Amino acid sequence: MALEVRYQESLRPFPVRLAPTATLSEVLEAACKHFNVDPAKHDLCNKGQFLDLALTLRMARLPHGTKLDLVPAPAARLQQPVSIALDYKGQDRRTLKLSCTLTVWEVLVAFEQDESSGKAKLNLTKLYGVPEQPEKGPGYEIVINVPGYLQPVVSILGRTIDSVDEMKSKTLAALGLRGGSVLIRVTHKVRWMIDLIWATDRSRVIGWVGRLCQFGLVNIIDRSPDCHLACFQTPLRLKNTFTDGLC
Repeated sequence: MALEVRYQESLRPFPVRLAPTATLSEVLEAACKHFNVDPAKHDLCNKGQFLDLALTLRMARLPHGTKLDLVPAPAARLQQPVSIALDYKGQDRRTLKLSCTLTVWEVLVAFEQDESSGKAKLNLTKLYGVPEQPEKGPGYEIVINVPGYLQPVVSILGRTIDSVDEMKSKTLAALGLRGGSVLIRVTHKVRWMIDLIWATDRSRVIGWVGRLCQFGLVNIIDRSPDCHLACFQTPLRLKNTFTDGLC
């Protein structure tokens, strides 16, 4: 869907082409990036009316070629609380009203500290254990046998945030939330001590991975004869020359 976002009369409008399933918060973020302004302090208007940034383009029913205005967000609009529903592991949803100035990480902490529901406390940011599902990739599947830090992954407004740094820096306002309600889904993934190991010699990869398998640290099911990529989780502190002594 094609839109134009205008910002200051002296600048050319910014053309935005996104799928109808994209949210208006994504339009805001793209426009702010183009004009080099802070999305947490700006808003989108259509004919003088502020838009609900949680809506998708299809639900907003904006005609093709609509011209939106990027304007500074009024302080009162930025102070509106957001009703946040948490979807976690199929449990009954919990809802909190929180300030849109909070970061995504602070939202998770708020749900951990919430006692108003009378339910058992949640552990979203300090979870330690073995992942329930294996990690999968092109040509391999990894089954972790040792516990590790399970990092939260947040899905909100059609986007996925899987970086702790981004969660701690991105506010709800920066995501385009200005009051209203939103659903967030939280899952967890292993935070790898070593993310990606590339090797040009396949036998070398199998050598050290085989040793880790012998120690019961990891199982790898290789599905591709040309797979030179391996990922693993281990409690050992391995230096850059981790292959020394393993092969």
